[in-house]
Amino acid sequence: MKSEQTKSILHPKSLGILAILAITSSLTSVSIDLLAPALPILSKAFDDSSGSMKLTIHAFYLGFGFAHIFWGSLSDRYGRRVIMLTGLVLYCAATLACLSASSLEILLIFRSLQGIGAAVGMILGRAIIRDIYGPQRATQAVATMFMFFVPVPILAPLVSGYVVSYFNWQIIFWIMEIIALSALAIIATLLMETAPLKLERTSHVERYVHDLGLILSHRFFLRKAFTNMFCFATFVMFISNFSYIMTSQFAFTPQQNGQILSLISCCLAIGVLLVRKLVPLLGVQRTIFSGIYLLTACWSIILILQLLDIQALIYYMVPIFICSFGSGIVLSLLPGQAMVPFSSNAGAASSVFGILQYGGSALLAYLSGIFYQTTALSVSVAITLCAGLTLFSYWFLDEPAE
Repeated sequence: MKSEQTKSILHPKSLGILAILAITSSLTSVSIDLLAPALPILSKAFDDSSGSMKLTIHAFYLGFGFAHIFWGSLSDRYGRRVIMLTGLVLYCAATLACLSASSLEILLIFRSLQGIGAAVGMILGRAIIRDIYGPQRATQAVATMFMFFVPVPILAPLVSGYVVSYFNWQIIFWIMEIIALSALAIIATLLMETAPLKLERTSHVERYVHDLGLILSHRFFLRKAFTNMFCFATFVMFISNFSYIMTSQFAFTPQQNGQILSLISCCLAIGVLLVRKLVPLLGVQRTIFSGIYLLTACWSIILILQLLDIQALIYYMVPIFICSFGSGIVLSLLPGQAMVPFSSNAGAASSVFGILQYGGSALLAYLSGIFYQTTALSVSVAITLCAGLTLFSYWFLDEPAE
């Protein structure tokens, strides 16, 4: 039996609670979008001439994916609030450690711990909403929460691009730390306990292994999960290489990198928001296919432009914006679709989905980086191949059906 629920001065179904959960969920975007424009500057600070600083993006996502194994189940047993606070404390400690990192290897370790801590906000945010709103209204509540979240990936690159031009690289992690400490204080003060009071004391290991076998043999789930993983991998590869390529090929400043990344986030957000209009017109499957086709076609165009050695930046920006729009469509629809076959084992399915999306895509980005240098052509080849695998996964792993 859990202890008595913590009281909150906010009504459980108020917009204030959704705004609080949006803050904790935004730590993922803050940790990536603040860092991405400044990667070339960090490379100079750590005397990295090989472009290995992009591994700080991969390391974060690996930790983020790994965290899906345990945060949810721990919150079921010990309560949402205490586990949320634990994850935020871990994030704050890891961020402080990043500030004092003396080598890239040490920075990668603490970035992984950052990813583990940041994951608690997104994982438990969905669980808390499910606790409060129940199965019928949870989807709408999650959508409302992410409306609060949308400005973060748009503003974060702009802020990063400007501040690193006037301060040293540590300012990026100080901003992360301030945001995380604010979230920690707000959660400790305002968030009540929402998990059920009564818990089963029996071991769930056998049940989890059984559910895992069912999930990994379910073609409908695998189709959505692998499509989502390859689609997200194109984003991870792009975001971790973008600043290097723009700086070396077009002499971009951190401010310009931040401005372009902000526009890309806008296109991604537009894709997410327009899904509600597209699905009634096209149906779910056609809408997903339209996003995949945009992603694959635009990266193929970018690869052709590289092969033709065309240097005009405008020819690259237009397809990049369009494929970002397509990615927003795909990434917003596939998580919900993947959960359709599951009821009692939806938690395990969500964990597997998250591990594949974040851990799998980070691993793909890391492995692809072993085989190519950070040049526009080699990165375009890797991302186009991954976009092709996105289309292949959705087309061939299962028969397309409504």
